Amino acid sequence: MSRRRPIHPLAALALTSIGLLHCDTPPPVGDVRHLPVHDVPVRAVEVIDDAHFVVAPPDPPEPEVMRTFDFDNTDKALERWTLDTKSKVASKRLIGTIDAGWEGTPALRLGPVDQITEHACHPAVSRMPVDGGGRYQVTVRVKTSQIGGDKLKAGAGLEVVALSGTKEESEVESRHLTTTRFRGTTNGWETLTLTVDAEPKTRALELQLLRCSGRGQGLVLFDDLQVASIPRQAAALDAPDVSRAHRAEPHPLVRRLSPDTDHRPGILTIAPATWVLRVDRSQDATLHVGFGVDRRSPPDARVCFRIHEDGGPTLVKRCVAAKHDDTRKDGEGWVDTTIPLPAAADPSTLVFSATKDGGPEGAPAIGYWGNPRVVPVERTASPEDKPDILLFVFDTLRRDHLGFGGYGLRPTSPDLDAFAATAWDFTQASSPAGWTLPSGSTIITGKYPLHHGGGWRVRREVQQLKVKEVQKKRARTLDFTSIADDIPTLAEKLRGEGYRTVMVASNHFLSPDFGFGRGFDRHAQYGGSSVQGGEKAARVVENWLEREPIGEGEPMFLVVHLIDAHIPYRHRTPGRGNWAPPDDLEFVEESYRGRSVLKIPKLNDELREHPDSLLNLYDSDIAHADGVFGTVLPLVGDAGVVVTADHGEEFDDHGYFEHGHHVWQALVHVPLLVRPPGAQPDPRTIDAAASIADVFPTILDWADIDAGEVDGRVLHPDRVSEWGDRLVWLENQYMGPERTGYRKGYDKVLYTHPVGWLDGRVSKRRDPLNNGMPRKAAAPKSKQKYPIDAGGVVYDIETDSAEQQPRSLTPDDPLLAPIAERLETHFPGLHVRCDRPKLEFLSLRFSSDVVMVRVAPLSLSLSDVVEIPGDRHSVEVTLVPGAETEPTALGHRPWVVFEAVDDGEVVLDGDLPDTCQMWKVEHRGGSVDLDDESQKMLEELGYVDHEH
Repeated sequence: MSRRRPIHPLAALALTSIGLLHCDTPPPVGDVRHLPVHDVPVRAVEVIDDAHFVVAPPDPPEPEVMRTFDFDNTDKALERWTLDTKSKVASKRLIGTIDAGWEGTPALRLGPVDQITEHACHPAVSRMPVDGGGRYQVTVRVKTSQIGGDKLKAGAGLEVVALSGTKEESEVESRHLTTTRFRGTTNGWETLTLTVDAEPKTRALELQLLRCSGRGQGLVLFDDLQVASIPRQAAALDAPDVSRAHRAEPHPLVRRLSPDTDHRPGILTIAPATWVLRVDRSQDATLHVGFGVDRRSPPDARVCFRIHEDGGPTLVKRCVAAKHDDTRKDGEGWVDTTIPLPAAADPSTLVFSATKDGGPEGAPAIGYWGNPRVVPVERTASPEDKPDILLFVFDTLRRDHLGFGGYGLRPTSPDLDAFAATAWDFTQASSPAGWTLPSGSTIITGKYPLHHGGGWRVRREVQQLKVKEVQKKRARTLDFTSIADDIPTLAEKLRGEGYRTVMVASNHFLSPDFGFGRGFDRHAQYGGSSVQGGEKAARVVENWLEREPIGEGEPMFLVVHLIDAHIPYRHRTPGRGNWAPPDDLEFVEESYRGRSVLKIPKLNDELREHPDSLLNLYDSDIAHADGVFGTVLPLVGDAGVVVTADHGEEFDDHGYFEHGHHVWQALVHVPLLVRPPGAQPDPRTIDAAASIADVFPTILDWADIDAGEVDGRVLHPDRVSEWGDRLVWLENQYMGPERTGYRKGYDKVLYTHPVGWLDGRVSKRRDPLNNGMPRKAAAPKSKQKYPIDAGGVVYDIETDSAEQQPRSLTPDDPLLAPIAERLETHFPGLHVRCDRPKLEFLSLRFSSDVVMVRVAPLSLSLSDVVEIPGDRHSVEVTLVPGAETEPTALGHRPWVVFEAVDDGEVVLDGDLPDTCQMWKVEHRGGSVDLDDESQKMLEELGYVDHEH
């Protein structure tokens, strides 16, 4: 760690006083009058810099080298490094040493001496014991020669697997297999570096050296492999940066911190350390701060946090361990403290110090100051200018299963019905997609998925381990993308205008991993899919508002998200769904603190034979969430309230269950209720086509904040006439083929793309190379024809709300023109569109250094030829003169979109004919690597299904 900050001139004096922290006398800090005095409200994470640290945390030690493999002793090297194959003959041919290593010393050879001979690729494997988890860095020098192969382009590779158990009998503890690989040959000797986080129970690291994937030729030389342990302090400093709304310029100690699943901007401290904050005291104020301890700290060590006024009394002292009493009681990692600061004539210097108590000698104690801030007791802005705002988002909630939505079979929503009677009800509101990540991203950005980038877009060839087996599998979890970094979120906008911002969420797709933490002073995840369900969220809100009441300090922006209605479905007894559970389903019983619920496992074919019974449970879950809403709503007084949902759920409405596979009304027709702040009840029903993208500009309009360029419109009955001929977009990109459509009034236009995917995880085993038929039904061919069940349709939602009577659209129908224009500018990939040749065949060949995962035929004839070699590094499209456009086409001109894994480059081999155009649309959204815990959360909700 190279970071070195200047120490305050009085640091030596302060250091000699550290021992006093164990008494009641706080350490002196010296003269700090050169520091600015901040008017309240002030957040430490916004203003703190090096000058505020009178005792800076010690710099972390350098990485400790644990083992070096130089391969100079050839006999021991070949004894220690074995080829992962049962063939002894292959082992002799494919592994050895050679006196041409780095600096002329022997190196480990992987690959045949006869480099032009192709052989299967097997890793060279060795294991080394380690004492527990932590962060490890592995580096190795590498050089390739005449490398080549199929599948992923061959190249030198390094992989590390964390194993628990003993060295001789290891079991897989960590499922995450991290890979780094050169794609192609090296330029002489180069260095591969891999940093991995191992689980606490890790007892060995399995090191794997590779020369290719699949089969390949050529060889790779490895030399000077080194394994080092990264100090815990340095690993802790790698916590994510805070949102730009909290910190314009980064600081190494200001981070987004989370001792549990409650994320906050804060100041990371490595004890001993002391920093100060000078504040104006001309009015009554309150100091709010949370204490937390990094999980890398020793379990028997505590961080002792102390806050005092310089020259005055100690305000609070609290020693906290990584697993403290509050954690055991409530599962909370933060210890929150509220300290009154009565008005005083002179400014005061608040001193924040942290020391270590107990634990092994030399082991670090890493603490968190969670969002320290001083806010006035008086409200900072009038409710008219900056009103309090509550955004309530229900997960998986169909509008037509709510009382105010016309549902009468069961009393699912008495509290929502009562609220709807006081609000504006936008009856034709749509979600842009039938699953959480893109739809939730639309709510907090005001943009549609193709604009904000949050969703399943980038295809990555990343490997993963299967539980209890050292077996690599493709990890679909790592394909999900976050909101693009350049898209501002609702919380960032409001936070920048003086709001305190809090989100309580229960679906991991709405986590900071995917951009939902940006701008929030507190982003709390909780186990929503559980016995207690959203009741935990209600308790979090109640506890927070008890410490920070509405009407004091800064205005409030609160987001509450409930996932109760999501699978796995439950019948809570006793509960709000006070009807009998179905008697034709098999349940498992869950219990928590003496309370039991009935739960069904993941849906299977047998359960799908009982859609009415599943609906019974779904309604029960809605009723439970409705009760939570009824608990939270009275807590926010006259706040402006928006209630909506991210998507719905299907119960055999069109032959399917759950969600994420389509944009049927059952999946995208969601509630959207609006009650402006401070307004008297003014219930109205508005039937214009609206979108959950409208939430963003509506809330900002209440706070008189410019929303910028967004897709949403302000939700107000008197402003609907300004919408004109608005298109409300629908975009599905999760399971099944891509779909793009829009609502215009009661018309719902939908274009289903031809499958186009070479990646079966997208198309649910329906191979685009075989007319979309299941792969077991036919073998791949070189001459391919695409499925013909795609194309455009239009529904009249006013007369056909069940979507049973579609009208097919021809490729040149004007209703498809907006979709074609949207895909031209926003659909990711390399686009090629040509005039249909008149006399001669036109062949175009495209290639990529990496695997191609999509050939999307937006407009082709079945007479055209698409040839895709087995290695999928190229594709040749031959256009036939005079061929007729298929009904599935989007326009008459042949149009194809290509995409490669890892957003790799696809290029045209040769010149582009004058009759063709070619352009690239870049991917939106950020790359996300999920840890084991996050993957488990998504698996429990039915996502990340490795079978698909």
